[in-house]
Amino acid sequence: MNQIRRYVKLYGSFFKMDIKRIGLYRANLLTSSFGYLLDSLATFFSVWLILNQVGSIYEWGMPEMFALFTYTLFLLSIWEFFFVNTLEIPFLIFDGELDIFLTRPVGDLFQFVIFELDEESIFEIIVSFLMFIGALWSCHLTFDLIKIGIFLLCTISALMGLEAIYLAISSTAFWFTSTQGLKSIVYQILQLNRYPLEIYPNFVKIIMTVIPFGLYGYYPLSLLLFGQVSSWMTLYIIFSGPIFLLLAYFGVWKIGLKHYTSAAG
Repeated sequence: MNQIRRYVKLYGSFFKMDIKRIGLYRANLLTSSFGYLLDSLATFFSVWLILNQVGSIYEWGMPEMFALFTYTLFLLSIWEFFFVNTLEIPFLIFDGELDIFLTRPVGDLFQFVIFELDEESIFEIIVSFLMFIGALWSCHLTFDLIKIGIFLLCTISALMGLEAIYLAISSTAFWFTSTQGLKSIVYQILQLNRYPLEIYPNFVKIIMTVIPFGLYGYYPLSLLLFGQVSSWMTLYIIFSGPIFLLLAYFGVWKIGLKHYTSAAG
C-alpha cells in the first residue's frame, strides 16, 4: 500500500510539472488540436459517405458506426496521453538514454508513463469523448450499472491490450535496428477496427481475436451495443488486455533488457 501511495504521489508531482510545461506552448497546442479536429472530421465524413450509400453494415447502422469510429478515437487518445512514450523506447535504446530509466529506484515502465504527457491528446480526449457520447445517445440504448461497469472494465482491458501491442513492438528494438516497419503494420491493422469485423474473412477475425487487435474498439463496443456475446467471450474481453500486457512485459520487454548493453559499457 505504501508503494502504491508513493507512486501516486510521484505521478501527481510529474503531472503538475508537465501541465506547466504545456502552458508554455499554448500556440503549439492550439495548432495541433485544430489539425486533429480537421483530420477527425475528414474521416467522419468518409464514413458518412459510405453509410449513406449502403445504409448499414450488418447490424451496424449509421449511429452504431459513428459510435465505433468515435470510440476508437477515444481509446487511442487516452493511450497517447498516458502511454505514448512507449514509442520512445527504440530511440532511448539507440541513444543510450535508457540507462537513466534503469538506474532510478522506480519501475521502468512507470517512468515511461510519467516521463512526459502528450499535450496534444488533451483536446483529442475531450472531442472524441463528446462525439462518442453523442453517438451513443443516437443509438437509443438502455443502460444499467452492470452494463456500464462491464463496459468500463472492457475499456481498461482495451487500453492495456493496446499498450501490450506497442510495448512488444517497441521492445523489438533490443534486437532490430528499426521498428518503424512493424509500427506501420500494426497501425494499419488497428485501423480495421473502424469497421465491424464481420465484413472481414475468417482468418482476419481470428488474428484480430487471438492477438488483441480486436480489443481496440470492436469487441468492447459490440458488447455494449448488442450484448450478443457469450460469457466466455465477455471474460476474454475483460482479461485478455491485462494478460497480454503481462506477456509483453515479461516475455518481450524483460527478455530484451537482458540483451541491452549500457552506453557506459
